[in-house]
Amino acid sequence: MLRLMGYEVVSGSEPMEWDVLWTHEYSLMNDLYMGAIRRAKPHQIVNHVAGSGYYTSKVSLATSRASKDTLRAFQLPKQKELLLAFAKDNPHMLWVQKDNTHRNIRVRKLEEMNLNKENSFVQQFVDKPLLIDNRYQPPPRTL
Repeated sequence: MLRLMGYEVVSGSEPMEWDVLWTHEYSLMNDLYMGAIRRAKPHQIVNHVAGSGYYTSKVSLATSRASKDTLRAFQLPKQKELLLAFAKDNPHMLWVQKDNTHRNIRVRKLEEMNLNKENSFVQQFVDKPLLIDNRYQPPPRTL
């Protein structure tokens, strides 16, 4: 689309003269683009808002503790020890474990989970949620 609009598309090197910097990944996490973004002139446009990766990623949002009302969540295996400490004070709590494949999501007790699983996170399960019209469908559970 950019070519159709008359733009020259360049990739693989830090752009020197540019009007639009369009990247798929979060551009401030890429050394290739950080310098160009920091030196951007008023007419230059970047397609990502700084920090947007954090509020559009469920894992980042859930584990950020941005609000006291956010359910507790932990990245695994990086935050395993924090999870175990929290769970020790809340032994009857159930958890939901999810990985990057978005498969095999189940409500489980902590001792039933693989806490060393790479690229996964565990989030507190709300067992008595506030419901509209008292509608509730229990989630699948592995016993």
